[in-house]
Amino acid sequence: MHAGSGLGYPGDMRIGYFLSTEEYGPRELIEQARAAEEAGFAGLWISDHFHPWNDEQGNSPFVWSMIGAISQVCSLPVTTAVTCPTVRLHPAVVAQAVATTAAGGTVCSPRLAALLLERVAATAGERPAAAPLTSRERQIAELLEEGLSNKEIAARLAIELPTVKNHVHSILTKLKASRRGQAAAMLREEH
Repeated sequence: MHAGSGLGYPGDMRIGYFLSTEEYGPRELIEQARAAEEAGFAGLWISDHFHPWNDEQGNSPFVWSMIGAISQVCSLPVTTAVTCPTVRLHPAVVAQAVATTAAGGTVCSPRLAALLLERVAATAGERPAAAPLTSRERQIAELLEEGLSNKEIAARLAIELPTVKNHVHSILTKLKASRRGQAAAMLREEH
């Protein structure tokens, strides 16, 4: 959708549609993308979150799968928001996702692709140092060591269950552990 200069906007201004992955599930997002193209929007912008901002939103599909699915029903260019190729996702994984979706006909900004490839080349072969656990993660890790379940941890700390799950995921990632028991054992070894 192009805004005409007669409306007070620059003649080359393009208007896109925002797809909120926190608020809608995969089927709804695909339908919104199809409808946006039919309505004449010039492009799509899709959020990329590991977890919704709050429990009421309740969704968080993997953005790169969504872009691939959207490319099957819509030809608009898609731009991601908040993709983090440093902490949450390794730059090589993001580069693979970009290359895969681009091969399927989805447009990726050449600038983004170049930056990702630069980052991948710069970090090739190096293992990023594990980030230290936050004070809350350390607190939850101690409860993991005691053998508490996520639900028990949430009750003990008076926090929401999804918050505990996010922290446990972060702990496992930072410790490069595949299971809770493995993380607890690693933490016991540190003491």
